[in-house]
Amino acid sequence: MYQLYLDDCRDANVPNENIAKEWLYSEIFNYEYDYSFKTSDSDTYICDKYKIQLQESSVEERTTLQEDYERHLTDANKRYSLKSEDKKRSRLTNSEKVLMIDLQKCLPMSELHNSQSFYSLKLWTYNLTIQTPRFKNVFA
Repeated sequence: MYQLYLDDCRDANVPNENIAKEWLYSEIFNYEYDYSFKTSDSDTYICDKYKIQLQESSVEERTTLQEDYERHLTDANKRYSLKSEDKKRSRLTNSEKVLMIDLQKCLPMSELHNSQSFYSLKLWTYNLTIQTPRFKNVFA
């Protein structure tokens, strides 16, 4: 993230003496705003669901489930390869831009320890992430 900040400052022609050092940048984000950065986890919900269904299914159902699971894996691999091609193409040309948008996580607004309160809560935080592969270090 600090590299993105530096690139943005250079694009805006900010003088070097006005650009925050990395330690200050981290200090502000970690303590003033209480933000932290980590790599996203892969979403395995559908794959896990198929694996559980395969374990619990009868012999007759297993063939159909296995075919559906293999079709799902083929589709997922195709999507990942198309995404990789788009990322590479956007880095090579300035005429095409690529944004990747993902609903990363849904969180209740307050930390709740009572299950009844949890299920009646109506206010949720949606962590929507938007990334651009223009910055090579974002998708390393």
